[in-house]
Amino acid sequence: MAEGAGGTPPLHPEIRTMAIRYKTERSRWEHGEERRVGVRHGTCLSYHQRQDFSGDVIDAVDVTFTYYGKTETRHFGGSGGNPHELVLEEDEYLVGMAGEVASYHGVVVVGKLGFTTNKKAYGPFGNTGGTPFSLPIAAGKISGFFGRGGQFLDAIGVYLEP
Repeated sequence: MAEGAGGTPPLHPEIRTMAIRYKTERSRWEHGEERRVGVRHGTCLSYHQRQDFSGDVIDAVDVTFTYYGKTETRHFGGSGGNPHELVLEEDEYLVGMAGEVASYHGVVVVGKLGFTTNKKAYGPFGNTGGTPFSLPIAAGKISGFFGRGGQFLDAIGVYLEP
């Protein structure tokens, strides 16, 4: 892990992996207590691989990161989906995110999601189209994620770093 000034650990966690899940079969939305997530995950200093799960809509996002030498995984969204793995090179980092939000069984969810790195594009993942969104980053990179999800991923946002 990289050290900060004076040999101390950096203030931001290092993202190690990220997973996106989406299902091929349609699942009924369960109305219940909604989980809200708004956690900053930190700087993408050592972003090596991304694991994606795909199908009709984006079910969840999993982020594995290292913070003060401890590796931790956080899960946002539902539990379904089929895995797909993308391996990023050591010097590769995220510079854009795009996708589509859609109505799925009467609920607005992230239907498609893709990412662009400084080297190439990944995705889109998910098969349900709708209203497109795009976040190209002219200078800097994506340093973290936040979002909202229940059975599916309802919303996703990013933190940027110069």
